[in-house]
Amino acid sequence: MLDFSICNVDTYLSLGIEAIRLCLQKIYEIIPFQFPVFNGLIFCVACILLLCNIIGLLPYSVALTSQFIFAFYFSIIFFVSNILIGCLTHGSKFFGFFLPDNIPT
Repeated sequence: MLDFSICNVDTYLSLGIEAIRLCLQKIYEIIPFQFPVFNGLIFCVACILLLCNIIGLLPYSVALTSQFIFAFYFSIIFFVSNILIGCLTHGSKFFGFFLPDNIPT
């Protein structure tokens, strides 16, 4: 349960921002992230999926995550961004991670 007693919250917007901050703080305490480059990416993906699913709960609306083109586009963007981050981080050795050890290349 989140404890807002230590926060100075005066509006609903600041309450929401404070709730997100406290949730992230609890998540970081539970799961130590070894790769801080991906923290923002994972958080943005989770927020987008959550927002799309909440919008789908409204009457007479369509859940965007149930559409094939959205799922395909979202997965391609996520895959390409991971490849780019890997290439920028590790350079030409990145694709060597996909090969088994001790084989002639």
